[in-house]
Amino acid sequence: MITLYGSFPAFDLPQSSPFVMKAEVQLKMAGIPYGLERGTPGDGPKGKIPWIVEADLKIGDSTFIRAYIEKAHGVDLDRGLTPEMRTAPPDCPVPACSEPFLVTIGFGCVCIERSPLEIRPPLFGSEGP
Repeated sequence: MITLYGSFPAFDLPQSSPFVMKAEVQLKMAGIPYGLERGTPGDGPKGKIPWIVEADLKIGDSTFIRAYIEKAHGVDLDRGLTPEMRTAPPDCPVPACSEPFLVTIGFGCVCIERSPLEIRPPLFGSEGP
């Protein structure tokens, strides 16, 4: 069975990381049984979350997790889509440079409507950073 290592619930979402949610949705779409554990970025193979472990294999990054799921489990997550409907060629990972921008934009969107006192507990616990 696959174990998905992710973040924690925050801001009324099941995971504070969109990349963990992406990997979890991909596992659900593939119909693959999995367990979900909280992980810390430093423990992952790429120094970030999410990552999965299956048997002795440890794979990090939601894009590589998808590629592994499709190859190892014989699943096509784009099954039923026309070539025009596919968002990217199958072997074309999303550039990693987009991650810092996504985090910045997401943090800004959440913080606009919330005070620092509301944001501190979900991110850092009651003690703060």
